[in-house]
Amino acid sequence: MPEDSTDNAIIRHMRGMGEADLSILRAALNQPVNPHPVKSGGFGRKKDDIILATQVGSPNDLLWRMFESRGWVAEETFAGDFGHQWAEMGSVAFKLLPSGRDPIRSLIEQRDDSLRKVGRMMEIHREKCLPFVADLITSVRSAGGGNADVATLISFTLEAVVRLISEPEHHEAVVDDLARVARQRIAEKKQAQD
Repeated sequence: MPEDSTDNAIIRHMRGMGEADLSILRAALNQPVNPHPVKSGGFGRKKDDIILATQVGSPNDLLWRMFESRGWVAEETFAGDFGHQWAEMGSVAFKLLPSGRDPIRSLIEQRDDSLRKVGRMMEIHREKCLPFVADLITSVRSAGGGNADVATLISFTLEAVVRLISEPEHHEAVVDDLARVARQRIAEKKQAQD
């Protein structure tokens, strides 16, 4: 089943979160489900309910609200003095619903998989791309070539890569995306230097 835009938004949000934030969710998902839940008497909840707590506006709060819109968690409220103190602390709690376990677990796995792929691409970039471009520039310079010669060789290389990785009707869009990313990285470097 293809991911919908909400799944993509959730995965993007999770990619930006640290492991400390996601560890709460991972731990909750690893709790066994009791097929015969028992009332505990505390706040009218079942003893086996899994309650996730965080600060309002935190990355987990934003993530769990996305889950809530999908019906995977439900915001919890507390009555009495505890509820009042809870609200004053700027805390929020959500109950993990049975319907949320599998989809949330799947999205975390997709997030982890995408981060592994990004990590691998960064390794390839460091180990292969950077040395290739450095060798290319050195070769052109040692042969007496200038910036225009370097640009020409890089553009031919880029064109060959685009032909290998995409269908002809997508070549222009792929080049546009690569150029956009390159400009963005250059802007980020300039901003970091300022």
